[in-house]
Amino acid sequence: MAQIPTRLLIHQRLQALLQGITSENGYDYELGDAVFRGRIILGADVPAPALSILEAPRPDAAMDYGGEDYEARRDHLTLLIQGIVENDIENPTDPAYYLEAAVEHRLSRILATNPRNGSPLYQEHYNLGGLITQIEIGAPVVRPPENNVSKTAFFFLPVRVGIVGRTDDPYTSV
Repeated sequence: MAQIPTRLLIHQRLQALLQGITSENGYDYELGDAVFRGRIILGADVPAPALSILEAPRPDAAMDYGGEDYEARRDHLTLLIQGIVENDIENPTDPAYYLEAAVEHRLSRILATNPRNGSPLYQEHYNLGGLITQIEIGAPVVRPPENNVSKTAFFFLPVRVGIVGRTDDPYTSV
């Protein structure tokens, strides 16, 4: 079994989940390989629509530190999902709202449970395979094309996931 940093594995599983935004799964998009990790600029080399999963530039202040007296650390990983879309000349941001809604819909699989018995509806996606303890989806920000920022409309969707990490073992076996 390989050891992988748990936080990286969270990014990878989230990427795999979002790559499922395809027509086969009922969406109006074929994202597949157009979902990236850690890529700030989605430039001319990336055809729209596309997504990038970024870690927020600052750690969440509401974390419990691990240290000498306790090995476990309870904290949150704050991510920004960035999306770019093809331009709509008359209403530039309309396509961004549609793609952002598809992302939110797909993220709902992480917590979806059967209302009759509480069992996960999508076992492979539930809590990203047991890597996270919770997910919170913030309000999106949708913007039109901006000089020196993006040639197409785009959005950011803040997502915060709960993690229990061990300072003596920050890896997960896969």
